[in-house]
Amino acid sequence: MISMRVERISPPIAKEYLMANKSNYRKLSRSVVNRYAEDMKAGRWELNGEPIVFDEEGTLKNGQHRLAAIIAAGMTVDIAVVRGVSKNVSAYDINSVRTVMQISNANGLDISKNVLSAVSLMFFLAEGEERTSMKIVEYCKKHEAELNRTWRCMLNGKNTKCVNRGALVLAAHLMLTLQKMPFYEVEVFFKAFANNSDFGTDGYEVSPALVARKMFDERYAKGSCQRTQREQLDIIVQALNDLHNNRKRTNSYKISSPFSYEPLIKQIMKEA
Repeated sequence: MISMRVERISPPIAKEYLMANKSNYRKLSRSVVNRYAEDMKAGRWELNGEPIVFDEEGTLKNGQHRLAAIIAAGMTVDIAVVRGVSKNVSAYDINSVRTVMQISNANGLDISKNVLSAVSLMFFLAEGEERTSMKIVEYCKKHEAELNRTWRCMLNGKNTKCVNRGALVLAAHLMLTLQKMPFYEVEVFFKAFANNSDFGTDGYEVSPALVARKMFDERYAKGSCQRTQREQLDIIVQALNDLHNNRKRTNSYKISSPFSYEPLIKQIMKEA
């Protein structure tokens, strides 16, 4: 007989349940456990109906990562528990991690996957590790209007194949949000960058965008590996700053050390 009820599972109970995992053990993903534990400690973990499952012999069939996260977080959480499924059932949604896009859609966010990629990159560069999907979605919910405004800057012309879209969106977001760069300047920059031709506002030629574009095109044309996201972001931020400060540019940009975007990343994370 299959039964289901919501249980309050504490770390001691989680340890007890994991003891029933001996004949169905799968290697734990430490990164998954850490993400779940972080969400639990931050109060982002919610009862969503996805159950921990035991078969008719008491073997744990699904839920080991959530139980391990409860222990790691030292938290007590409410989770649905199903008991009594056939021991022969093997089809479970085991360790199926929802994508950031799926979670954002479930939260009613109307936002581009490239914007989500940019925010994910921002957290990674700031903290040096993968952030939980919910943390990324929370930031996007808080700054949805600003991020969608940023994305509108990117919708002009074709992008080069060798430039990461997330890095471009993040550069625009940093400049619009922190440097208070006017929207039209960012838009004009990316028109020139995307189309590899001069565009201007009030007669101003956007040479920094063309210098940056030339760097990426030459690197790509030579058949060498694409620039890392850090390098791409560094060059684009330098070029946007030059445009904003009305600095002409003829020579190539150099990768700075520390990267030019690092102070901006630190500042925006303080306000996140």
